[in-house]
Amino acid sequence: MLLRRSSLIAAATMAAALAAPGSALAVGGTSPVSATVGTELSLAAATPSLMTMTHATPGTSSSVVTVTSTQASWTLSIADNNTGTNAGKMLKTVGSTPLTNALQWSPDNSTFNNLTASAVSVGSGALVGTKTVYFKQSLAAADATAAADNYALTVAYTVA
Repeated sequence: MLLRRSSLIAAATMAAALAAPGSALAVGGTSPVSATVGTELSLAAATPSLMTMTHATPGTSSSVVTVTSTQASWTLSIADNNTGTNAGKMLKTVGSTPLTNALQWSPDNSTFNNLTASAVSVGSGALVGTKTVYFKQSLAAADATAAADNYALTVAYTVA
């Protein structure tokens, strides 16, 4: 009877161990995940709003430039994409007549500089940053403009 009772206890113990979900059968492990930062340098410039200018009031506008970089620092530069004789000047979209005054730009909306074909620094930053570039266009008395005339210029931004 003692043997039968021991067999019943052993069978009950084994059944309980098998019924417990994974208690004695659990296994663990690890998997290391690593990463290396790659080189990234990109630039996105918002299209400035349309300027409205008169002989009495300069046209003004601004553009936000976003730089994304994995470098510790970067420098943003600006130039006129036109490197010809009318560099820096907005051209009439029909006929290509240039305005007398150069388009002016400013990194802080206080001190304005004439835009030229030579790249000049707008500012610098680190990693991801934005710069707002302000524009101003004055009409000269000699500019023979008419209502609804359109002028344009393509600004070139570079980041290094």
